[in-house]
Amino acid sequence: MRPVEPGAGEQTNNLVMVGLYGGACSISTVLFPFKMMTIEGSYVGTLDDLKELLALAKAGKVAPIPIETRPADQANAALSDLKSGGKVRGRVVLRHQ
Repeated sequence: MRPVEPGAGEQTNNLVMVGLYGGACSISTVLFPFKMMTIEGSYVGTLDDLKELLALAKAGKVAPIPIETRPADQANAALSDLKSGGKVRGRVVLRHQ
């Protein structure tokens, strides 16, 4: 696995790990919460496919993931809706009031 960055010199807080076979990655996670960093995995497609997708996203040709906000007291219902498939499109974010 190896990390892929969207562009040279571009500030990003995402790390995408591509591939299923071999390799290891040692990362200190101390600052992750403060920098709002994300690690994601991709096991489909090639590295060139991922680079092409990142170029499309950078050009604004990929629609953003829909985000639905719900009160924290609806956590069980949100989890149920996510597990059932089809009831939630995108992500659900819980907010504390």
